[in-house]
Amino acid sequence: MFVTKTISVLLAAAATLLPAVPASATLIGDSIVIKRIQGVDTVFKTVAATVGDSPEYIDNFFAIDITENEVRFDTFGNLSLGQIVYTIDGLDFDDNPATPNIVTEFFSKQIFRQATGFPPIDSSNVTISPSGQLRVSFANTVTGADGFASVTLGAPSPAAVPEPATWAMMIGGFGLAGSAARRRTTRAARVLA
Repeated sequence: MFVTKTISVLLAAAATLLPAVPASATLIGDSIVIKRIQGVDTVFKTVAATVGDSPEYIDNFFAIDITENEVRFDTFGNLSLGQIVYTIDGLDFDDNPATPNIVTEFFSKQIFRQATGFPPIDSSNVTISPSGQLRVSFANTVTGADGFASVTLGAPSPAAVPEPATWAMMIGGFGLAGSAARRRTTRAARVLA
Protein backbone atom coordinates (compact mmCIF):
# COMPACT_ATOMS: atom_id res chain seq x y z
CA MET A 1 0.00 0.00 0.00
CA PHE A 2 2.79 2.40 0.97
CA VAL A 3 4.75 1.56 -2.21
CA THR A 4 1.67 2.10 -4.42
CA LYS A 5 0.95 5.47 -2.84
CA THR A 6 4.60 6.53 -3.18
CA ILE A 7 4.68 5.55 -6.85
CA SER A 8 1.45 7.49 -7.49
CA VAL A 9 2.89 10.61 -5.87
CA LEU A 10 6.14 10.28 -7.84
CA LEU A 11 4.24 9.85 -11.11
CA ALA A 12 2.16 12.95 -10.40
CA ALA A 13 5.34 14.92 -9.66
CA ALA A 14 6.97 13.66 -12.88
CA ALA A 15 3.91 14.67 -14.93
CA THR A 16 4.20 18.28 -13.71
CA LEU A 17 7.79 18.41 -14.93
CA LEU A 18 6.83 17.56 -18.51
CA PRO A 19 6.70 20.62 -20.77
CA ALA A 20 3.44 21.59 -22.37
CA VAL A 21 3.18 20.59 -26.02
CA PRO A 22 3.67 23.75 -28.09
CA ALA A 23 1.14 24.76 -30.70
CA SER A 24 2.07 23.94 -34.26
CA ALA A 25 4.75 26.38 -35.40
CA THR A 26 4.01 28.38 -38.54
CA LEU A 27 5.04 31.52 -40.38
CA ILE A 28 1.45 32.41 -41.39
CA GLY A 29 0.47 35.82 -40.02
CA ASP A 30 4.05 36.97 -39.35
CA SER A 31 4.82 40.55 -40.39
CA ILE A 32 7.88 40.55 -42.65
CA VAL A 33 10.06 42.96 -44.60
CA ILE A 34 11.55 41.76 -47.89
CA LYS A 35 14.51 43.63 -49.42
CA ARG A 36 16.22 43.17 -52.76
CA ILE A 37 19.85 44.23 -52.41
CA GLN A 38 21.98 44.91 -55.47
CA GLY A 39 25.72 45.39 -55.53
CA VAL A 40 27.39 45.61 -52.16
CA ASP A 41 24.65 47.13 -49.98
CA THR A 42 22.30 49.09 -52.23
CA VAL A 43 18.69 48.39 -51.28
CA PHE A 44 16.80 48.38 -54.57
CA LYS A 45 13.31 47.54 -53.31
CA THR A 46 11.68 47.09 -49.88
CA VAL A 47 8.26 45.55 -49.32
CA ALA A 48 6.44 45.05 -46.00
CA ALA A 49 3.98 42.16 -46.07
CA THR A 50 2.14 39.61 -43.96
CA VAL A 51 2.88 35.94 -44.53
CA GLY A 52 -0.16 34.37 -46.15
CA ASP A 53 -0.72 37.18 -48.71
CA SER A 54 0.35 35.11 -51.70
CA PRO A 55 2.77 36.06 -53.25
CA GLU A 56 4.36 38.38 -50.71
CA TYR A 57 6.80 39.95 -53.19
CA ILE A 58 7.17 40.35 -56.98
CA ASP A 59 9.88 42.05 -59.01
CA ASN A 60 11.32 41.55 -62.49
CA PHE A 61 13.42 38.55 -61.35
CA PHE A 62 11.40 36.61 -58.77
CA ALA A 63 8.03 36.12 -57.16
CA ILE A 64 8.50 35.23 -53.49
CA ASP A 65 5.78 33.15 -51.86
CA ILE A 66 5.94 32.19 -48.18
CA THR A 67 3.83 29.39 -46.69
CA GLU A 68 3.69 27.80 -43.22
CA ASN A 69 7.37 26.83 -43.24
CA GLU A 70 8.68 27.42 -46.77
CA VAL A 71 10.02 30.40 -48.72
CA ARG A 72 9.82 29.85 -52.47
CA PHE A 73 11.54 31.99 -55.13
CA ASP A 74 10.01 31.50 -58.63
CA THR A 75 11.90 32.96 -61.61
CA PHE A 76 10.47 34.85 -64.55
CA GLY A 77 12.20 33.23 -67.49
CA ASN A 78 15.81 32.93 -68.59
CA LEU A 79 17.75 35.55 -66.65
CA SER A 80 21.35 36.40 -65.91
CA LEU A 81 21.58 37.92 -62.44
CA GLY A 82 24.35 40.13 -61.14
CA GLN A 83 25.03 40.78 -57.47
CA ILE A 84 21.48 40.21 -56.17
CA VAL A 85 20.64 39.20 -52.60
CA TYR A 86 17.21 38.97 -50.99
CA THR A 87 16.72 39.42 -47.25
CA ILE A 88 13.52 38.66 -45.40
CA ASP A 89 13.23 40.01 -41.85
CA GLY A 90 10.67 38.70 -39.35
CA LEU A 91 10.71 34.97 -40.06
CA ASP A 92 10.49 33.71 -36.49
CA PHE A 93 9.29 30.17 -37.16
CA ASP A 94 8.06 29.26 -33.68
CA ASP A 95 7.37 32.84 -32.44
CA ASN A 96 9.91 32.36 -29.67
CA PRO A 97 12.89 34.75 -29.93
CA ALA A 98 14.90 32.50 -27.60
CA THR A 99 14.75 29.59 -30.07
CA PRO A 100 17.04 29.85 -33.09
CA ASN A 101 15.57 29.33 -36.55
CA ILE A 102 17.20 26.79 -38.85
CA VAL A 103 17.12 25.94 -42.56
CA THR A 104 15.96 22.33 -42.63
CA GLU A 105 16.01 21.89 -46.40
CA PHE A 106 17.08 23.73 -49.55
CA PHE A 107 16.20 22.78 -53.11
CA SER A 108 16.67 24.59 -56.41
CA LYS A 109 15.80 23.83 -60.00
CA GLN A 110 17.31 25.62 -63.02
CA ILE A 111 19.21 28.23 -61.01
CA PHE A 112 22.93 27.93 -61.72
CA ARG A 113 26.17 29.68 -60.82
CA GLN A 114 28.03 31.40 -63.64
CA ALA A 115 31.06 29.18 -63.27
CA THR A 116 32.67 26.31 -65.17
CA GLY A 117 30.02 23.67 -65.76
CA PHE A 118 27.29 25.95 -64.36
CA PRO A 119 26.85 24.14 -61.01
CA PRO A 120 23.45 24.66 -59.32
CA ILE A 121 23.18 26.93 -56.31
CA ASP A 122 23.06 25.11 -53.01
CA SER A 123 22.44 25.67 -49.30
CA SER A 124 25.68 27.69 -49.00
CA ASN A 125 23.72 30.52 -50.68
CA VAL A 126 21.25 30.61 -47.75
CA THR A 127 21.68 31.83 -44.16
CA ILE A 128 19.23 32.60 -41.39
CA SER A 129 20.09 34.61 -38.30
CA PRO A 130 18.80 33.83 -34.78
CA SER A 131 16.63 36.95 -35.06
CA GLY A 132 14.85 35.49 -38.09
CA GLN A 133 16.52 37.28 -41.02
CA LEU A 134 16.70 34.97 -44.04
CA ARG A 135 19.38 35.90 -46.59
CA VAL A 136 19.42 34.22 -50.02
CA SER A 137 22.13 35.12 -52.49
CA PHE A 138 21.54 34.81 -56.21
CA ALA A 139 24.83 36.59 -56.99
CA ASN A 140 26.25 35.73 -60.42
CA THR A 141 23.60 33.17 -61.32
CA VAL A 142 21.60 32.31 -64.41
CA THR A 143 18.07 30.96 -64.34
CA GLY A 144 16.01 28.74 -66.58
CA ALA A 145 12.41 29.33 -67.63
CA ASP A 146 11.05 27.09 -64.84
CA GLY A 147 13.64 27.96 -62.23
CA PHE A 148 12.85 28.12 -58.55
CA ALA A 149 14.52 27.86 -55.17
CA SER A 150 12.80 26.53 -52.06
CA VAL A 151 13.98 27.11 -48.49
CA THR A 152 12.27 25.11 -45.74
CA LEU A 153 12.55 26.57 -42.24
CA GLY A 154 12.13 25.05 -38.81
CA ALA A 155 13.17 25.16 -35.19
CA PRO A 156 15.62 22.77 -33.54
CA SER A 157 14.07 19.62 -32.14
CA PRO A 158 13.59 19.80 -28.39
CA ALA A 159 15.50 17.42 -26.18
CA ALA A 160 13.86 14.03 -25.90
CA VAL A 161 11.57 13.67 -22.90
CA PRO A 162 10.53 10.18 -21.85
CA GLU A 163 6.85 9.35 -22.22
CA PRO A 164 4.75 8.96 -19.05
CA ALA A 165 4.70 5.16 -19.45
CA THR A 166 8.50 5.16 -19.47
CA TRP A 167 8.57 7.29 -16.32
CA ALA A 168 6.11 4.89 -14.66
CA MET A 169 8.21 1.85 -15.54
CA MET A 170 11.39 3.53 -14.32
CA ILE A 171 9.86 4.68 -11.03
CA GLY A 172 8.18 1.31 -10.57
CA GLY A 173 11.53 -0.40 -11.12
CA PHE A 174 13.15 1.83 -8.50
CA GLY A 175 10.30 1.00 -6.12
CA LEU A 176 10.70 -2.75 -6.65
CA ALA A 177 14.47 -2.53 -6.26
CA GLY A 178 14.03 -0.50 -3.05
CA SER A 179 11.47 -2.92 -1.59
CA ALA A 180 13.72 -5.91 -2.45
CA ALA A 181 16.67 -4.22 -0.73
CA ARG A 182 14.48 -3.44 2.29
CA ARG A 183 13.34 -7.06 2.56
CA ARG A 184 16.93 -8.24 2.41
CA THR A 185 18.00 -5.95 5.25
CA THR A 186 15.03 -6.93 7.46
CA ARG A 187 15.58 -10.66 6.73
CA ALA A 188 19.31 -10.31 7.52
CA ALA A 189 18.45 -8.50 10.77
CA ARG A 190 16.07 -11.36 11.81
CA VAL A 191 18.70 -14.01 11.12
CA LEU A 192 21.28 -12.15 13.22
CA ALA A 193 18.89 -11.59 16.11
